Amino acid sequence: MPDLRDESDTEKGTRIVLELRKDADAAQTLMQLFKETDLQIALSFQMVFLFGEPMQPGRQPKQVGVVELLNYWNEHQIDVLTRRSQYDLRKAQERLHVVEGLVIGAANAEQIVRIFQQAEDRAAARKEIEARYQLTTIQSDVIASMTLAQVTRLDSSKYAREREELQVRIQDLEHLLADRKILIAALKKEMQQLIKQFSDERRTVIDVDSHVLTPIEKVESLHEREPLLIGFTRNNALKALPVETYKPKGKNGNATYTPVRGDEQLRQLAAATTQDYLLCICSSGRVCQVATHRIPVTTRSNKGELIRDLLRLAPDEEVVSVLPVDAYDEDRYLVTFSTYGKVKKSPLSEYKATDVDGIQDMKLSDGDTVATALISYGRGEYFVSTDNALTLRFSDEQLRSQGRGGQGVAAISLNKGGVVVSASYLDSEPAIEADRDIFSVTSLLVLTEGGWAKKVPLSQFVQKGRATAGAPIIELADEDRVLQTMLVQEDDAFLIAVANGKSEQAVFMKASDIKTFLRAHKGEEIAAGRILNAIKL
Repeated sequence: MPDLRDESDTEKGTRIVLELRKDADAAQTLMQLFKETDLQIALSFQMVFLFGEPMQPGRQPKQVGVVELLNYWNEHQIDVLTRRSQYDLRKAQERLHVVEGLVIGAANAEQIVRIFQQAEDRAAARKEIEARYQLTTIQSDVIASMTLAQVTRLDSSKYAREREELQVRIQDLEHLLADRKILIAALKKEMQQLIKQFSDERRTVIDVDSHVLTPIEKVESLHEREPLLIGFTRNNALKALPVETYKPKGKNGNATYTPVRGDEQLRQLAAATTQDYLLCICSSGRVCQVATHRIPVTTRSNKGELIRDLLRLAPDEEVVSVLPVDAYDEDRYLVTFSTYGKVKKSPLSEYKATDVDGIQDMKLSDGDTVATALISYGRGEYFVSTDNALTLRFSDEQLRSQGRGGQGVAAISLNKGGVVVSASYLDSEPAIEADRDIFSVTSLLVLTEGGWAKKVPLSQFVQKGRATAGAPIIELADEDRVLQTMLVQEDDAFLIAVANGKSEQAVFMKASDIKTFLRAHKGEEIAAGRILNAIKL
């Protein structure tokens, strides 16, 4: 483990030191910390503020951008300076009026003292002073409130200087209020004084030349890359399993497999690595994501960890598909199918920022839900199947890409109340994986709830236009319905979950064990009970 030290103090501020090995990439480590921790976070907020006319309180809510908000702030500062200047002007005028009375009082101090001495009371003296020297009530009140000693000490030269200063001040304020350009210049000067008085050096360093800020297209995980299997169960739990868990024992065509308790709960099984991410497509059309290294590695018999403990799902929401992703390429797509026959295709790059909180992806009509999802390369074909035994084959060229949040387009035309239950993707370019041609698909495997199955050659399906009716794929018995379809090769192996009464069990089968029939045939019964689901090993 690397050494982690907290060197924070009052001088350096917050400082965390992470010592790495000599062969470690500091830039990749920092980018990984930015991605998976709160070392770097993004905040979003609504820029809604109350606005009003100049010199009036704000009462009208309005959403604005930063530029408009700064412009309004500037206007507000001008209003503040205007109001303050008007207040200062009013106070200066009031003081000038008093000072002018004090100048007269200082020039006639001796006579005013005799008036006080001869008057019956101060009220009478105030009236006589006001009438004799033509003072206002405010001016005479100020003089009448003084003691005789204060009157005799009135300094006419002092008040004369103050009167001149007030007159200049009043003239400046009137000039300021009369010219907007002067008002703006005064505001700039005040701002510069504030900067000079209170500014200090920037505390957050912006290191534009540092190598750690060089854009990194791909952030490598700090976890060792190790292969594993991701199991998604019918009780909505996830578990990681060693990659050799479901490798059949034996050689060549004699390979066998013995199911154990817990295998009957498997709903999906996908190969991944500890550096991958798991896209979780929800029934509501939302998409969540969790790192595969967060899924606990356990045994086949373990129930795993409930997916609700890993993701933040709504009470009425459940995950319908899980898809491991190792890179968010522009040339790969997340293709989502709804039960009402809609399909939406979006680049994987649209989901790079997805997390456990999830994002809204496919918009669904009332009553519709997501049926399944898959990842495509934008160059092959889709096989979409309904529960009333119809399958449509159409080209990827007919399905345009769109961004997140779209409603999608029609994938298949439904009839007689049918709903989409399965979708498969057939790539048009061959690829070799683990010495096995994974695209040499020979048949479409069809499974019904009633325990019937068959393989249908792909040549039985003519490519048709998107949003058209599918072709019949199996003759269904009364009350039976198609549960699942998938593209298979002859050497594929499956775990099929079967319910017989109250008990459930997993049955191992190979594709070569299931017979091939034409589309109109009813197939063969492979299970004495109700098939719950099947997964390819």
